[in-house]
Amino acid sequence: RYARVFSKSEKVRWPLSIKEEFDKRLNRNIEPSLDFSLTLGKYLANLAYLDMEWLENKINEIFLNDNENHWKAAIEGYLFYASTVHQELYLLLRENGHYEKALNTEFEDNHIKERLIQHICVGYIEDWENVEEQSSLISKIINRNKPNELSEIVSFFWMLRENLNDKIRSKVKQLWKALFENAADKVDSLEYQKILSNLSRWLVLVEEIDEEVYGWLKVSARYVKTDYNSSFFVEYLLKHVDKTPGRVGELFLEMLNSGAYPDYKKENIEEIVEKLYGKGEKEIADKICNSYGEKGIYYLRDIYEKHHAARLRSHSDE
Repeated sequence: RYARVFSKSEKVRWPLSIKEEFDKRLNRNIEPSLDFSLTLGKYLANLAYLDMEWLENKINEIFLNDNENHWKAAIEGYLFYASTVHQELYLLLRENGHYEKALNTEFEDNHIKERLIQHICVGYIEDWENVEEQSSLISKIINRNKPNELSEIVSFFWMLRENLNDKIRSKVKQLWKALFENAADKVDSLEYQKILSNLSRWLVLVEEIDEEVYGWLKVSARYVKTDYNSSFFVEYLLKHVDKTPGRVGELFLEMLNSGAYPDYKKENIEEIVEKLYGKGEKEIADKICNSYGEKGIYYLRDIYEKHHAARLRSHSDE
């Protein structure tokens, strides 16, 4: 607060006496408290504001590689409390190996690893990470093939659906492809079935079901019920039915053929079927209605009979 009021225009914004006190306490023989290390991590962005050059010089004294307890306290403080991922801090920690070390560290609090994955996802969105570079952190996560880490990536991007922009959209397909290819050959594992199931939610992140997305979704559609995603899948299919009705219908059938027969929200399912009839995809629409009927689910009967009656009238007029 003092720095913002009185030293805002300065490059170094804290008094020498305070900096010297921090320098002294970075010697953990003088300041052995783990709370001190946690606090340094928690307020890393504030320290950067006070004196970025000092922070760059002291980063490996704050995150002590040769003292696991103090290193853990500092990285946990940073990851748990950092609400914004700052580029200069991200690159500083990455270049000094602290993000990668965190990837290889087991934390008692699972939220720490989740926050770590989220930081790296932000790095990917901001072009600090490249999925095509094997040395990048995002590639290392994918190549590690740990289901909980891959699931966190899937979850993080899905949570961005309400704040989509062109930057995020431009990143989705490349990452989707990498995640899909890693999971698709492990479908015997329930954990990877769940990843494929949750990837179906990414349908909301793309503007079109092109040929590539269609291929990925055909596989995901078989597993949507594995992690309770059928209602989301229906909702997101509805958003695409006007543009690509044939592919939407085929994906819906793929879901039904896997044994998933969602009935929530009924109005979404009814609207999809109505639009399929209206877009000339009568055969697919019939198959959907008949599949529900064979399972003893009859709420599509009125739509089916309405369109068949219309077809009969059309034939009789001819």
